[in-house]
Amino acid sequence: MAQAESLINDGADWLDVGACSTRPGAEIPSIDEAWSRLNDLLPAMRKTFPSIPMSIDSFRPEIVRRAHEEGVDMINDISGGCDTMFQLAADRQMPYILSHFPEGKTPSDMQDGSLPSRDAILPLVMKHFTKQLVALQAAGVKDVMLDPGFGFGKDNAGNFGLLEGLPLLAELQLPLYVGLSRKSMLWKNLGGQPKDMLAATSAIHAVALQRGASILRVHDPKEAKQVVTLLSLLAD
Repeated sequence: MAQAESLINDGADWLDVGACSTRPGAEIPSIDEAWSRLNDLLPAMRKTFPSIPMSIDSFRPEIVRRAHEEGVDMINDISGGCDTMFQLAADRQMPYILSHFPEGKTPSDMQDGSLPSRDAILPLVMKHFTKQLVALQAAGVKDVMLDPGFGFGKDNAGNFGLLEGLPLLAELQLPLYVGLSRKSMLWKNLGGQPKDMLAATSAIHAVALQRGASILRVHDPKEAKQVVTLLSLLAD
């Protein structure tokens, strides 16, 4: 709750809440274990911060269903989507964040095996989005954002190829939601640890916004707001 208040005070426009790490190599808890981390928190957050939008970071329809009943507004599904989740989003009229995620993988093994080349990554992501957008439209989901999935089944070169290709993804004319904050594509190139990457994160945020990103998923909203404000002063 203290972290939520700090994020809001620093300028966060909405809060993304999850109970399951999706970093490479993460172990996935059971549904009951994941929900035990949320069932008291979500109603407390909704009561304390009634006007702040909240998304549930989950690829499990059952967790999303329960979270919506506790006042969560949006679905942040890193899995790449499934028909059950699409129908749930449609039935409950919840905005949906469609991510690119390597097919057939989980967070625990998404970096295993050969990864798409830098040249292959953008066509792969575009193909995934166009296919899943057809399914979302057929299900009746009205509000969709696109997350290219930086770091999910992509190596360093692939991540930067994806960043270069954001203008093409923007041509889908849906908000691009990007998670670049403190990612390994920064600290593996610069040295140091994620906690040392605030300046690098601000720099990469500016690049992403200039290349078509609409929404930044961040750890540090105060600094992200500064980037957004300064870029807004530039002439089109």
